Amino acid sequence: MKIIRQGIHFGVIGLLQVGVDWLVFVLLTYFDVYSAAANICGRIAGAGIGFFLNGAVTFSDAEGARLRGSHFAKFVVTWCVTTLLGTVVVASISSHYGIHAAWMAKPGVDCALAGLSFIASKYWVYR
Repeated sequence: MKIIRQGIHFGVIGLLQVGVDWLVFVLLTYFDVYSAAANICGRIAGAGIGFFLNGAVTFSDAEGARLRGSHFAKFVVTWCVTTLLGTVVVASISSHYGIHAAWMAKPGVDCALAGLSFIASKYWVYR
């Protein structure tokens, strides 16, 4: 089934994104960048990878990648919503429990947002 293949590809690419995002977040916060700003920087790094790989692999059609300006615009809207939600959660964890707790929680927060991102990507962004 196509949706299963897409889900697997989205998951693998998502893990790569989460790894890049988390690494940027940890490095920036280690050097005293505020957690909210570091989270946004990490999400930008992961987003670049995700947009192109998901467009070229996960949601491509028989003709290959279908990346247009309209796809990017919709991707940016989806990214802003998920980034806002994730940043609020990560910054809250950081302020209440410390940066080490935020380092540990961030991958889980991002993975939890992946479901919302998959639905938006499949039915709106890459259509």
